[in-house]
Amino acid sequence: MSEVITVHVAADPIDATVADSGYDVHVGRGLLDRLADFIPLRGGTPDMFAIVGDRTTDALFGDRAEAALRPVAPCVRIAFDGGEEHKSLDSLGHILESMASAHLTRKSVVVALGGGIVGDVAGFAAAAYMRGVRCVQVPTTLVAAVDSSVGGKTAINLAAGKNLAGAFHQPSAVIIDADTLKALDDYRIADGVAEALKHGILRSRELFDSVASGHACEPETIAENVRIKAAVVAEDARENGVRKILNLGHTFGHAIEKCSNFEVSHGHAVAAGVCMASRAARVMGKLSDADCAAIVSGVASCGLPTTTDLKRAALVEAMLSDKKRAGGSVDFILPIRIGEVVIERTPVEDIPRMLDIALDL
Repeated sequence: MSEVITVHVAADPIDATVADSGYDVHVGRGLLDRLADFIPLRGGTPDMFAIVGDRTTDALFGDRAEAALRPVAPCVRIAFDGGEEHKSLDSLGHILESMASAHLTRKSVVVALGGGIVGDVAGFAAAAYMRGVRCVQVPTTLVAAVDSSVGGKTAINLAAGKNLAGAFHQPSAVIIDADTLKALDDYRIADGVAEALKHGILRSRELFDSVASGHACEPETIAENVRIKAAVVAEDARENGVRKILNLGHTFGHAIEKCSNFEVSHGHAVAAGVCMASRAARVMGKLSDADCAAIVSGVASCGLPTTTDLKRAALVEAMLSDKKRAGGSVDFILPIRIGEVVIERTPVEDIPRMLDIALDL
């Protein structure tokens, strides 16, 4: 039996009850078949599990998850079509109606089995059903393991943009079986590598170098990513301050996703966005030439894009509609060295110039 690494995430100070002490993230190998060992019983023994996945993750892992959980409580399996275009109101409605048809109660637990899209949509369904039921995140992609499963952000996309409807709903636990990542192709692994590189740029040169050297899927590396994100989330559960740094590369990246009609995946778009933010920081005198070059070369060495050839005008329009816009300004996260970033509040009228220097135009 492999070692299990446990990282604690502090309680959300807004949602926490008196007895709430946060939740644990468990990382190891072979954990999918031991899910019941890591389901916390705060709130009582579940009367039912709703295992929610996309059709791929349900086919790959649903039987094993159900076999692991059935000794605790009956299970219902709910699957929806995968892909960013299905991170939608229709998918959310399908999950909620399925939960209601299965007679889930407030004692039931939603198990989000899949990547970031599954985690977001299933987590939002858990937040909405009966005004909130418990949710356990079981990420099966690297991007979900190192990033989106931790922190309690859930969302769906609207026609106007990405993640425009959602809720903060902290999981009861996160259970990461690194062996599930073996089912991913290189492209999907690279999506998670992008987020792991981002965490290194935010807080740890050692992590950045380790990920760039090809160790992103090791349980210890995954756990270090979780530690960094957990520390940031603990400082700012609702993204009113320091948590914004987790959006490094995302303002550019979300624009790339939208303008490509989501043909460019989230991780690949973020990778390009991180390099664009680094070039902007270098031009602005905030980041050294050496660290900028190290970031761009590290991203490229992992098979990720470092820029985009999408039309500038479309990117500007998408950036202006980003949900992180606050009135007349947008916060850009800019590295000042590998391991530290700053928040740069930028007036919307300066966005075209920011994009130009990020693209080296």
